[in-house]
Amino acid sequence: GKRFGVGAARPVFRSASQRVAPGKGGLLYYTVEYVKNVLGVQRVVLTTLTVADGVLYTLTAEEDEGRFDGEMGEGLRAAVASFVVMP
Repeated sequence: GKRFGVGAARPVFRSASQRVAPGKGGLLYYTVEYVKNVLGVQRVVLTTLTVADGVLYTLTAEEDEGRFDGEMGEGLRAAVASFVVMP
């Protein structure tokens, strides 16, 4: 993946996406997935964010890479995809 940041603990980008929530508000949500090194352990991080009424809302979930690449990853992806802010 694409690397960003500095030093040995640079995160590695995996993917990014956007979606518009259904309904009246139609807020735009952005999701990014990346891998980072924490004390020698690779961790996969999923973050979804949106802005509603001038306030930034985020949901971040992370898991060890070995556990993420399976059912745990599917569950965490479903969780961040279900994140909705009610304006």
